[in-house]
Amino acid sequence: MEALLLRLDIYTLMLMALFGYSLGFLTLTLTWLAHRDIPGTLLWWASGLLAVIGQSGFVMQILAPFTAGLWAGNVFLITHVALTLAGVRCFFLRPVRWLVWWCGVLLFAAMMGWAFAVNLNVEYRIAISSLAFIFLSLLTIWQLVRDGWRDYRLAVTMMIGLFALLITFTLLRLALLGIEEVGSPFRRQLVNVLPYVTMLMGGYLSSIGVLLLCTHHRTLALRELATRDPLTGVFNRRGLHHMLGRWLGQERVALLMLDLDDFKQLNDKHGHELGDRVIQKVGRYLNERSDLVVGRFGGEEFVVLARWADEAAARNGCERLRHDIAAIEVDEVSITVSVGMDWMAPGEALSQALQRADQALYRAKREGKNRITLFETAVMPTAR
Repeated sequence: MEALLLRLDIYTLMLMALFGYSLGFLTLTLTWLAHRDIPGTLLWWASGLLAVIGQSGFVMQILAPFTAGLWAGNVFLITHVALTLAGVRCFFLRPVRWLVWWCGVLLFAAMMGWAFAVNLNVEYRIAISSLAFIFLSLLTIWQLVRDGWRDYRLAVTMMIGLFALLITFTLLRLALLGIEEVGSPFRRQLVNVLPYVTMLMGGYLSSIGVLLLCTHHRTLALRELATRDPLTGVFNRRGLHHMLGRWLGQERVALLMLDLDDFKQLNDKHGHELGDRVIQKVGRYLNERSDLVVGRFGGEEFVVLARWADEAAARNGCERLRHDIAAIEVDEVSITVSVGMDWMAPGEALSQALQRADQALYRAKREGKNRITLFETAVMPTAR
């Protein structure tokens, strides 16, 4: 492997690395144009641009070697990696601490400027840039694992593998500093070859990882549209069925059917626009309850799944729902709710449990509304 790498011409590798960054920048440009509404795409595009500028600084050394070009190349390339990290944070809706970000970038630029100003040995300059790259890469990997592993596994796996490989090459280069005597940056030796191989792979493949993230984001958004009720944001029938497989365990769960009382009269009296707002507010309240899985099956009817330990907990939970919904007001208009409940056994079809809960709901309506009824049990009285 080492012999093969040493046969490569440094100048050719520099141009190939620039080509890789340019191809990656083109990919990021097309990604940004197609997905500009996705958070982080503009930062990724800017990082690609900085990578091209930074590598151009190295390539210019072929024509006219000058210290400022090497300094600019290092600073722009590290800023490129820092912007990649910022883009990942934005993508996962994490705040970017720009003050810390700018302090880090300026600190690196100052350290490299000092290293060139005092003509510090090239080994130390390589160590500074390599350690900065490793630190930012590890932060990016941690961010990807923490926020993206569950929903973006393919893209995250690809990007983690890429960063791990780049870190390995960088660590190998650091190890070589203690073995090889580093001469001119254009001298054909492994310590000079490795960074351009790293850039060649990272420059393009990282843009493919970004494209995968954005594509998967679109897929998840379409799935969300297909499984969510557009008015309230809770699950629709399809979404609720999809959630059941992941949510049901080995224990029974409480299944509730909620129906807003006298909703037709509210629509007739106040108009459909206010009726929609009432449904929207009730749906928002239910959706904010992290202990519930909520679906809307049309009209003013909601289906709720809850993991309550026993019947006493179910009674208290249902009563809380009834009380909280009765307190909701839209333009000084309030509404009550009737609830039918039964237990859903593990492995049971949703339609069977829904049928029993619907019968309990029918009893609640027939016996006066604004109450909670359990299937084949006595009515739980509530004050009107």
